[in-house]
Amino acid sequence: MNNNIILYWFAILSAAAFFGMWFDKQRALSGKSRMSERGLLRIMALGGALGGLLASHLFRHKTQKQPFRGTMIFLCVLQVGALIWWFFIAEPVVPAETLASLAGIAISA
Repeated sequence: MNNNIILYWFAILSAAAFFGMWFDKQRALSGKSRMSERGLLRIMALGGALGGLLASHLFRHKTQKQPFRGTMIFLCVLQVGALIWWFFIAEPVVPAETLASLAGIAISA
């Protein structure tokens, strides 16, 4: 699978979660009807947790709300771990032979 597709997926959903949190914060400040927590968490669960967590800190939105915050942090750790696994273990971007040669380690077949 193309690594760029995975990065685009996470980037688009992170942007959607970021702007969703911003939009919900603006609606909260103006006293209007807001987005459901379930809807925000769905976007984050599909891959946008990093954007949601960033927005939460930048806009100081839902930082004290539990279990929402705990779920958001859990999803973020899970997704960052999945990305690390994908890019460095499952589909290494830099082959092990290249890393070994850079480190001065000889790999025998």
